[in-house]
Amino acid sequence: MGNGLIVLATLTQKSLHNPCNILIGIQAVSDIIMQISHIFYVYSAWNELLVSFYTCYYVNFIFISCNDFSILMVFFISLDRFIASKEPILHKNINHKYYIAGILLICFCYCAIFKYLMFTSLTDEMTMCLIAQSVTGSTTMVWLVASSVLNVGVILIYSFLVRSFKSSESEYRTINKSLKTMITVHVFGWFLTMAGGIFLSMTAPTLRVFSAMEATGGIAANINLAAPFFIYYFRSTLYRKAFQKVFRRMGFKRRTNQIMTTA
Repeated sequence: MGNGLIVLATLTQKSLHNPCNILIGIQAVSDIIMQISHIFYVYSAWNELLVSFYTCYYVNFIFISCNDFSILMVFFISLDRFIASKEPILHKNINHKYYIAGILLICFCYCAIFKYLMFTSLTDEMTMCLIAQSVTGSTTMVWLVASSVLNVGVILIYSFLVRSFKSSESEYRTINKSLKTMITVHVFGWFLTMAGGIFLSMTAPTLRVFSAMEATGGIAANINLAAPFFIYYFRSTLYRKAFQKVFRRMGFKRRTNQIMTTA
């Protein structure tokens, strides 16, 4: 629901028609698609259904792609804020269509590379079809490390930007305030999930134990997926106004208390 409102606000509000907000909207779309994978996991868990890694790979093909897409997109969102802060004139004059298209192309190529690597390491061993179980064998460590590196990259970029926030224009400070909170949630969500996955892949005694712990660790990632709407609504004036306009169009009106005075 929250990510859907982000997408709707991005599509309908002109104030959000800039590269950073468009990238945020695109990331929200990928998060919505990714969360559909829970339907298949709940069905498998409820019915105690085990499938081969090949089957799990095909079931989650789109969902794991959106997972990789979203993680890389967060990196580009932080990179966009870095460019906007350090080179505002360049960022303003850049061709937005080519800029966004280039980022999307890189994200799709990244996903395609990992889809190939994942396929080459699949086995006929049976597993509970969690989205992360689309990855197995030697590719698991490569995938976890790559995702962790992207998260570390986000942390480093925003560390460099901390000093710039105070001197940047008010428009950028407003969006950056919400993005800093978003990145904090992302770090404690995706980063800890991926870092924990690396640790478990080296210490778990069996694949079943690894899968069980991975499912538990995925709770943090799911909190990360649900958080953006609340963060942007409460931390960004720009997004709050956009959401309120969307709510009014949907028929939800904010109640106001009128104080009557008498002479």
